[in-house]
Amino acid sequence: MARKDAAAKSAPVDQYRQQIGTQENKKAKKDSKQFKRRAGQKAEKKKATKLGFLILLSFLLLLTTIYLFLYLYLQHESDQVKQFVQSTEKIFNDYILFYANLFRAKLLQYF
Repeated sequence: MARKDAAAKSAPVDQYRQQIGTQENKKAKKDSKQFKRRAGQKAEKKKATKLGFLILLSFLLLLTTIYLFLYLYLQHESDQVKQFVQSTEKIFNDYILFYANLFRAKLLQYF
């Protein structure tokens, strides 16, 4: 009868193998969880990048719309604004011509 009781319990080698198997299963579960987490992080990163580009594009579209509205609205300028722009252009052109002639004179001195 002693033999019958011994058969109920598994041999020490089998117990050792069972422990190793459970440890391997735990390790495999941890590894698969880490792999799934990393894959999820990559997917989230791609979504975040797409969302960033979408936000940037919408911001640029908003700025373009505002610019276009202001351009069309301010296209009909008053006479005072037109006079100011023309006088500023004249001053700027005179300034450029003065320095261009000065540069030409300095350049001709060397030749």
